[in-house]
Amino acid sequence: MAGSLRRTPPGLRRFGLGLLAVAALLLFAAGLYRASRAASAPSGEDARVRAIAATVRCPECVGESAADSQAPMARGIRETIREQVRAGREPDEIQRWFVDRYGPGILLEPPARGLGLLLWWLPVAFVPSALAGLAVVRWARRRKAGSAVRRTGCTAEAEVVPPGRSGLSALVLAAAVAVALAVGLAAAGQGTGDQPAGPRAAPAGDGELEVLTAAARSTPDDGSTWFSLGRALEHRGRLAEAAAAYERTVRLDPEDTAALFRLAFAYARSGQAERARPLLQEVLTRDGQHAEALLLLGMLQREAGQPEAGETLRRFLDVAADHPAAPGVRRLLDGAG
Repeated sequence: MAGSLRRTPPGLRRFGLGLLAVAALLLFAAGLYRASRAASAPSGEDARVRAIAATVRCPECVGESAADSQAPMARGIRETIREQVRAGREPDEIQRWFVDRYGPGILLEPPARGLGLLLWWLPVAFVPSALAGLAVVRWARRRKAGSAVRRTGCTAEAEVVPPGRSGLSALVLAAAVAVALAVGLAAAGQGTGDQPAGPRAAPAGDGELEVLTAAARSTPDDGSTWFSLGRALEHRGRLAEAAAAYERTVRLDPEDTAALFRLAFAYARSGQAERARPLLQEVLTRDGQHAEALLLLGMLQREAGQPEAGETLRRFLDVAADHPAAPGVRRLLDGAG
């Protein structure tokens, strides 16, 4: 047996040692990756929600995470994360849910894919790549040495490995390293969300409404959350729902003039002028310089044939002479005069 081991070609022995080194490096990398994920996985629902929210950007803030912000959107994001955690979804799936709706910029940290994945695996890939490079260099040197031996006919270097076998070993080692790296990167991609882990969530674009709706459910007595939800609904043309959200805001805070005006505006746009006009009068009682309320009330009064429409629109021009609508109002008044 000992004799057979001694007769094992040096190139084959090096090839076996190279494979063992690559296998050890891959096992080390896999263990390091699993350990880092296990260490970073917080225990407890609140801790998990906060850990995930810390990686999601607050859309209403500047450089602040959803874990730290108290904005309505941030509260909604936290509540949405909580619901998905309770549903058994993994952090990568929850992050992808937000990316599907808001794009990659919603995450404060780049996901472990693409360039992020390359940066993660670069230290691990360096060592086997260096081994492969050294193997190729040694193969080239031995091949050159073998050529010199054949030219001179000298046989003193009996331990020189035949060039063909040495080259084959180096190439096989390099191929093994490449395959091992490819397998490792593919496994990392599966573990970090590169491949879908389940059915995709709803189409992008509904995320803001879902988040704000969740925030309103979790903090039903917070008028600012209902106001933000009303604005999001209004932007999507869902005026009846927007009006309901503004109504809730005004009930929670009757002194919120901005919510009162948005409610009147939603009524006006949905053809309920008779409900909008008294609200606009109330806004102007609180703030006689409210240009938007003057403009909207004047137009509604004019449509209803009320004689005070002209006076209301002139007040608007006095307050906001540079308003984008001012030229049209002037033409309207000149024609009526």
